[in-house]
Amino acid sequence: MDKLEEEARPAFEHADCVFCCLGTTRKERVAGSAAAFKKVDYDYVAATARLAKACGVKHFSLVSAQGANAKVPANDWGVFHALLYTKTKGLAEQAVLREGFPRTSIFRPGMLERGAKARTGEKLFAWLSSLDVQDLARLMILDVLRDPASAKPVMFFEMSELQRAKKLAGTPPTPDKAY
Repeated sequence: MDKLEEEARPAFEHADCVFCCLGTTRKERVAGSAAAFKKVDYDYVAATARLAKACGVKHFSLVSAQGANAKVPANDWGVFHALLYTKTKGLAEQAVLREGFPRTSIFRPGMLERGAKARTGEKLFAWLSSLDVQDLARLMILDVLRDPASAKPVMFFEMSELQRAKKLAGTPPTPDKAY
């Protein structure tokens, strides 16, 4: 991933849309630190967007997070990890938007159901409000395939709309915010 912009160029050339679903956790066994977490959730997302733009991609579709906000005060201390997560996801959204794609879709799900790959917290709280990753993928594809007349250059899809839209077979989600 550190050489994404050089090594992945052939995969991005002539692509119509890029789906970016990068993300990790700060825990020791995964990212291992706040810096490593930010590298995946911000640096790699920003690099993916830069490469997509350089290759002429017309539509960038990003999985972000519910409540993403680049302005939230956060630091790298473990006790404030939720704020760091929220801020980093917001910064990643801004990096994608700065590229100025003709069309950008930002999906902000809450808790994702990841089946056997679910972490302990995800398993405990999935019953509250969650979205299966397969449903999210289907909704992202439906968004890409939507009638161009109903698409805006920038569209945000929040958790409540994603949950509503998952029940409607074959219908793309309605953006909560579009401009």
